[in-house]
Amino acid sequence: VTRARAAEAMRNWSPADQAASDAWITIAERRFLDGEKAFNLALERSVAANQPPTRQASLRDGRASIYLALGKFAAAKADNDAALAGIAEPRSRINALFNRVAIARAMGDFRLASDTLRELERTAAAAREDKSNQTRRELILQEARNRRAWGDLPGAIDKFEEARKLDDKSVDGLRELAATHLQAGAPAVAQPLAQQALELDLHLRGISRRSRRDTWVEAGDANLLASLRTAADCARAARDYPAADAHYQTAAALA
Repeated sequence: VTRARAAEAMRNWSPADQAASDAWITIAERRFLDGEKAFNLALERSVAANQPPTRQASLRDGRASIYLALGKFAAAKADNDAALAGIAEPRSRINALFNRVAIARAMGDFRLASDTLRELERTAAAAREDKSNQTRRELILQEARNRRAWGDLPGAIDKFEEARKLDDKSVDGLRELAATHLQAGAPAVAQPLAQQALELDLHLRGISRRSRRDTWVEAGDANLLASLRTAADCARAARDYPAADAHYQTAAALA
């Protein structure tokens, strides 16, 4: 949904609901610096409007995502802890638990990341969300990331491959698989995977109905930058210096 269409849809909403919607859009658009301010406003308006505490818990978890992206890990954990304390319903807890796994891993607390993933698997099973391909794939990806954080690169590669079987059109899993092969010292395996991830990333932008042809590649596109950087790193390790140079230059122009 474009921002203009969202504004039209929200025209008759309450100020609290408008602020909340705008805050969530900042995450979708990866505007993290704007997002912190947007979630602060959404929380203020939600409290002022006397909305249910579960609504504020959800907003705090959204702000935790923003803090995580900004590298404010202690603030992210505080918001995420408060969110989980205020959310009891299993389906609603799933996103907050996914957030906790990522926050714990970013803080270097790999034990908490692994323990939370086990809780997440139980919660998904209770909500029957583990039957969803998307949720199963995300659980497997989190397991792969945890194994990589622990240093179990072969185990991580197996899990990334397992996730790939559930969705072979997923850029993030393919890109991380390439990066893990590179970390394991196999640039010849990593480079074609990284190049495939980059080409898929560009292809998905091209077929997106939300993007005009002239906005397929935009400055500040964090996901595309990640694909370019991984492709460049893998090409350099494989001694394909012209490809590495081209990818680094494109990434620098978009950064």
